[in-house]
Amino acid sequence: MPSLPVYLPIEKQVHLAILRHFIDSGKAPTTEEVRKIFSNAIKAKEITQILTELEKGCAINLVKSRSRNEVLISAYPFSALPTEFIVRVPSYKHSFYAMCAVDALGIPLMLKQEATIETKCHHCSIQMKIKMSSKGKIEETVPRGEKFVVSCKGAQHVCCDAAVEICPSINFYLSMDHAQDSLEKGMKLMTLHEALLAARKSFGRILLPATTS
Repeated sequence: MPSLPVYLPIEKQVHLAILRHFIDSGKAPTTEEVRKIFSNAIKAKEITQILTELEKGCAINLVKSRSRNEVLISAYPFSALPTEFIVRVPSYKHSFYAMCAVDALGIPLMLKQEATIETKCHHCSIQMKIKMSSKGKIEETVPRGEKFVVSCKGAQHVCCDAAVEICPSINFYLSMDHAQDSLEKGMKLMTLHEALLAARKSFGRILLPATTS
């Protein structure tokens, strides 16, 4: 869950097109599909440059395929690769994979829809569920009675190399006791409410039109 920089308007358009493709299909667009979307407005070479800038800013992750073509495997908060963070939104036939715990909380906030996050405790692998309302409020957690926490590297999140590791430090834990191993590794812990606030800050307004003061 990196903090995204301020992009140029054209870079923002490409970024939003990638996110909307994830939302509509549950899959990452190919770089060729991105070029086709903007074929009447942006040259293919410029699209390549824009994708490079988006990757530098940690908005997306690209890897080289066997054919040496670049493949888009993530666009925060979405992952094209299976992860431990599954987000199910009733209004979509497909589910979404999130890059990390905070990103999983961010998907319902981005879509402004009710959703259920299915994951597991990073310590004991007990299955966990978090149900969220369309207004971004946590309505239910399963198992009930537990105070979920989220581990992180601190206030400043760095860009993950998703080809090797997908936000490995930002995970759900069943309780503070279960997260002790993260504390021993120098991680910091957030309550579920604090993690929700972080997700809202990163993703709550990302699909909204830009405003001017």
